[in-house]
Amino acid sequence: MEHSEYCEICGVEKSVYRCPSCGRVVCREHFNINERVCVECYEARKEVTIENVGSIMLAGILSIIAILLLFIGFTFILDTIPSGSVVVIFPFIVITDKLAGIVVAFIYAVILLVIMLLFVRYFAKNVVS
Repeated sequence: MEHSEYCEICGVEKSVYRCPSCGRVVCREHFNINERVCVECYEARKEVTIENVGSIMLAGILSIIAILLLFIGFTFILDTIPSGSVVVIFPFIVITDKLAGIVVAFIYAVILLVIMLLFVRYFAKNVVS
């Protein structure tokens, strides 16, 4: 889409794009074609992402610790449950059979590890790009 106005960032080149984020009309040089925003909006988004990553990662880590503590707490109710029974308190499964309990604990550990790896990978990708 062509505009007869000049770029609102450099003021020299003719504007070609309109930023959907801020509404500026900008030239080809001041538009990030991959992100589909002007270069100023792209920089602002990148700064916000980098500033918030620390607090978001802390919240994620604290959430995972909370889930682990809840799981440990639910395992303490095993003393009051008859042997060989299964108790489901979503999202936890408490099993009094030792072998089955070990298998379920291993599955939970693998799931938590995958969630943590995806979490770190997602935020590492956003910081780098």
